[in-house]
Amino acid sequence: MKRAQAAIRCSSLVLAATLLSLASAHAQSPCASGEACEDKAGWASWRQFYAASGAQLGVRATFTQVERGRGLAHAFLAEYSSERYTTVRNVSGHLALHGAVGGGTAGNEGRLGGTLDFGYRGDVTSHGGPFVRIGIEGFALGNDRLYASLFEPVQGRTGYQWLTGSLLLEGGFTAGYVWSGRFEPGAGERDLSDSSELGAYGALHLRLLRVDARYMHVTRRGAVGAFDLVRVSLCGYPRFVALCSDVLYMRGAAGFGDGAVQARTAIYAGLSAALAL
Repeated sequence: MKRAQAAIRCSSLVLAATLLSLASAHAQSPCASGEACEDKAGWASWRQFYAASGAQLGVRATFTQVERGRGLAHAFLAEYSSERYTTVRNVSGHLALHGAVGGGTAGNEGRLGGTLDFGYRGDVTSHGGPFVRIGIEGFALGNDRLYASLFEPVQGRTGYQWLTGSLLLEGGFTAGYVWSGRFEPGAGERDLSDSSELGAYGALHLRLLRVDARYMHVTRRGAVGAFDLVRVSLCGYPRFVALCSDVLYMRGAAGFGDGAVQARTAIYAGLSAALAL
């Protein structure tokens, strides 16, 4: 799992650098010194992205199960994540970032990923309407039993958004080009590079609760079968604490050392407790 170990080392460095830069930015922020700030509903809120409503810094327990594998593996990680949806004057934007590093019974483990997309939202009402956005998305996660990665330099999103204050309701479809990616369940290996992605997602964000769901269908001409990914996450925010759970389901055909190509299912689940920044 050389790729997984390289991704984990990269995750560690990026996560450490991110946390240091965020701490420095907070110390220099006019908001931190008590000076007047612009309305957080506007684009000024992006400067405080690391402390946007729902941002988390804490610990995470994960569980990895690969079909025909060696049982259930578990790990403990330090984790940071944040996400922001904003629409101002019909310009709609979405930014998400997540990273974690640690280890457990399947060796070192890490996760790193993010999404950035901007576009136009029409106004059916003063708080909602259909949108079209284009952006970039990618992630990598893995340990000694499972590795998965996807990088889409071009991804389009279209759907409907209702956004007012702390309430977000958004659902839509995605389509993009996978420039690079891999799926390695146990001893299996599959190259996801040069593929197309079609998917759907939904997000319900309230002040005390967040529910997110995502489906991705990745295909490549000449490849045997498709690669499918489903992720569902649930977060609660009692006071200044964030309690979250999520499940990532992956299935796709992979090649093995004996030349056989077989479908494999992998489940990667997590529970986290964090400070809600």
